[in-house]
Amino acid sequence: SDVKIKSLADLSKVKLIGRGGTYIEPLMQWAKKHKPTALVVFTDGEFMTPSFNPGVPVLWVIHGRSKEDFQCPFGTIIRFDT
Repeated sequence: SDVKIKSLADLSKVKLIGRGGTYIEPLMQWAKKHKPTALVVFTDGEFMTPSFNPGVPVLWVIHGRSKEDFQCPFGTIIRFDT
């Protein structure tokens, strides 16, 4: 689901859920269609590179065993330990 974040307090209320099977294309299509101010993607980066740039600023926040290997031809990458 999409969540509009207007403040740091809003961000602290967001519950992040995941369990594998990432298919990133629907998110890229959503961003291309809706043109958010920015797209922040929290992920382990273990998915096929997106087939296109959605045309909005993307921040990839990468964690997990593959974080050092993650590459993407667009966006800014931040790697962190959990």
